[in-house]
Amino acid sequence: MQPLLAAAIACLVPPVWIALGGGADVDVAGQRVELYALAGPSLALVAAVLLAGLPHTTGAQRVARLVALVAVGVTAGVVWTGGFETETIHVIKSKRPGQIAALLAGVALFIARGGFSPRRAFGSVAAGLALGFVVLLAVRAADTSDLERRLEANRAHANSPDVIFLLIDTLRADALGAYGATPSPSPFLDDLAARSVVFERALSQAQWTAPSVSSLLSSLYPSSFLWNDTMISDERLIVLPEGMPWLPAVLDDAGYHTAAFVKNPLMQGGTRFGRGFDVHEWVRGHTAEEDSARELVDAVLRWGDALARRRAAGDDSAFFAYVHFMDPHARYQPPAAFMPSGPYEGTVDGGVRALERLAELEEGPAPEDLARAVALYRAEVAYLDDEIARLHTELSARGLWGDDTLVVVVSDHGEQFFEHGSFFHGRVHWENLHVPFILSAPGLTARRVAAPVAMLDVAPTLLELLGIASPDAMEGKSLVPQLRGAPMPRRFVVTESIGKLRAVRTTGPDGSLMTTRRRAWFEDTEGQLHSLDSMSPEAERTVMELREIHARHEERVLPGIIDPAVAEGQHLDPDADTRDRLRALGYLD
Repeated sequence: MQPLLAAAIACLVPPVWIALGGGADVDVAGQRVELYALAGPSLALVAAVLLAGLPHTTGAQRVARLVALVAVGVTAGVVWTGGFETETIHVIKSKRPGQIAALLAGVALFIARGGFSPRRAFGSVAAGLALGFVVLLAVRAADTSDLERRLEANRAHANSPDVIFLLIDTLRADALGAYGATPSPSPFLDDLAARSVVFERALSQAQWTAPSVSSLLSSLYPSSFLWNDTMISDERLIVLPEGMPWLPAVLDDAGYHTAAFVKNPLMQGGTRFGRGFDVHEWVRGHTAEEDSARELVDAVLRWGDALARRRAAGDDSAFFAYVHFMDPHARYQPPAAFMPSGPYEGTVDGGVRALERLAELEEGPAPEDLARAVALYRAEVAYLDDEIARLHTELSARGLWGDDTLVVVVSDHGEQFFEHGSFFHGRVHWENLHVPFILSAPGLTARRVAAPVAMLDVAPTLLELLGIASPDAMEGKSLVPQLRGAPMPRRFVVTESIGKLRAVRTTGPDGSLMTTRRRAWFEDTEGQLHSLDSMSPEAERTVMELREIHARHEERVLPGIIDPAVAEGQHLDPDADTRDRLRALGYLD
């Protein structure tokens, strides 16, 4: 009994260290050690061992032990998985350390009342902790060794700027002070924008993450590499084709050390989003709520420590670091310190289902409920900004983020708050597509660009700034000539929704044309929708021009990088944890 207790406690030490902020999932000998996923079973094991060892002198005590075991198991699940939701039950955890303390205190109370010898229990706990710390040190050493091995494998690309690429999932542009939010929740990003090139009308090429990020990093329209209606089919994740151009792979081939740290389950390595990265970490823990950004920053800093040691030893290889934040994606649940102040007694908690229920109301959401949803979203932006500021401070202290670092801040898509009768980002409306695009690079003068630009243009622009040729298949255009003084051409940006609606949006300087299989609308520069049957002569001329661009886009010659017959069979079956995370994010029903 006592060895089992010591072993169970030893299993808990590494995940408890991680939960308290010591790091993220780690790599050992090239294999992911997903400590978050292992921690739940470990806690269940220790609870079972402790409670099973207590004397069962009466029937009532047996029942009490059983109830206690179930309670501890549920608490363990909430502590480590982030909570759960059903139609009638909604359990979301608060600060993880507090939950752990409560859990351990409860277990200790059962031990004290159950007749265990304090001396023997103390010895078991002490032995377990000692063994656990030995295991923890071994795991950390193996993880550090693995990171350094990946760094050593890189071919040096010296005398080139380091690149920090921050992708902020679900961040609509007007949520930042630099794009008009008042009061601003984003002082750090606003300050960065003031020293950078700010593209005021950047639009994504899809309204949700998987096709949008794929388009961003490949510089291909979604229709060039998607072969069916969606990138999630029957709860299976579709794997990206091998032949498509991919920014990380281009940089890796050019000698850059490439590293990715992502929170979105859609970006896990098995989908080929990790192609071209020397280090690719899908950081578990919280997905899009509470301490998600802190956990992600901690993972980046762990990698930064290993890189800084190599720099100190004389290695001046340039790096490309892709950091994919999930805040402010729903659930809108920032840490307590960032929660909006003021009384609120409604049902909006930032979760997907609460907002879906609001959208189903015949009369629409009440003003106070809508205001609460927006306030929670803005609070997540404030928390995110604070964590990016911490990332800047810590990387700067390690010599990894300086004046000569090329910094890109973008988003994959925006978010609606009932502007068009729904929440989230399921349509090709302006609120869902207008995203921040902030670019800071050596030699670029701070300015604001008013012309529409596409996220499709980010990869070619970045590659030209680095002096690296873009693959011929890329469909975007480099913006570097305009950044260096050439006049900005009259730009049109196309966005695709490859789904049942088959919606396409073409945006120009004077408005946008949105079409589905059955209908079409014109949206003016003020965001107002108009039927094509009743427009001013000026709007009619604009629509004619947009229709021409629309038709040219539909008739373009696709790169032909995939064979649909082969690609149909490429899927990734996500595990139960991934399905739960996707369901909480609203990707699955």
